[in-house]
Amino acid sequence: MRVSGSDIAAQASTATLAAAMNTKIDSQPNTVSRMPPISGPIIGATTITAVGYPIQGWYLPKITYEDANHDGLIAQSEITAGARYFIGYSQPRGEVSLYSGLELFGRKLRLSGNLDSKFGSWQLNGTERIRCESRRNCRGALDPTASLEEKARATAIRMNSTYQTGFVEKIDFIRLRELSATYTVPSSWPRLIGAQRATITLAGRNLGLITDYTGQDPETGYFTTETGLQSDFQSGPPPRYFTFRLNVTF
Repeated sequence: MRVSGSDIAAQASTATLAAAMNTKIDSQPNTVSRMPPISGPIIGATTITAVGYPIQGWYLPKITYEDANHDGLIAQSEITAGARYFIGYSQPRGEVSLYSGLELFGRKLRLSGNLDSKFGSWQLNGTERIRCESRRNCRGALDPTASLEEKARATAIRMNSTYQTGFVEKIDFIRLRELSATYTVPSSWPRLIGAQRATITLAGRNLGLITDYTGQDPETGYFTTETGLQSDFQSGPPPRYFTFRLNVTF
C-alpha cells in the first residue's frame, strides 16, 4: 500500500497583525499489487482482499429494484439480487486538512481553526441495517415518505441477511474540527498576583459536519480492524465539547 502527501504553508505578519495557513493533503491509493501464491483472494462475508482490489474492499451482492406497480412500496417480488461485486474502498483514499490562524489587536487575540475532509471510502451503516432486519423500526420499513432506495434496502435485508448492499454508504465528509480563541490579558492584570503573563483560551471541537451519510456520523465506528475496516453499529459520534483554559506564567 502506498501513501503520498504534501504540505502547503503560508504566513505573513506585522507588528500588530499576523496570519498563517497550512494545508495538508494525503493520498492513499491502497491497491493490493501482489499476494502470496498460497493464500489467493481473501473473500469474507462483506469484503474482498485480492490483487487489483483495495485491502478489505466492500464486496456484496448487486441489488436492484423496481416499483413495478407504482404503489410507492417495494415488495420482495420487486427485488432482484445478482452476483457479488466490488462496491468501494473501506478506507479513505484521501484527506485534506486546513489549519489557519489569525492574530489581531496588536497580536493579543489569536483565532485559530481546523477544517478536515476525508473522502473516497464507504462504511456499513450497521445500526440502520439491524433496525430494518430484525427490529422492523427503520424509516424504510415504516415511513411512507421514505425514498424508494430506503424501502428497497429494508425489504432486501429481510429477504436475506447477506443483502446488506444498500447499507454500505459513501462517507465523504467535511468537518469543522476545531475553533479556538486565545486572548493575552493586559500585563497589569497578572502582576497583581506576582505573575508575568496570562492568557485565556476558549475552544470548541467537532463543531460542524457536512456529509451525505445517513447514519449518525461518518466517523462513528463500532469496530475497526488493523487494516481500517469500520462499521457504524449503535455507537455514538465523536463528541462535541468546549474547553476553557487559563494559563498564568510566573
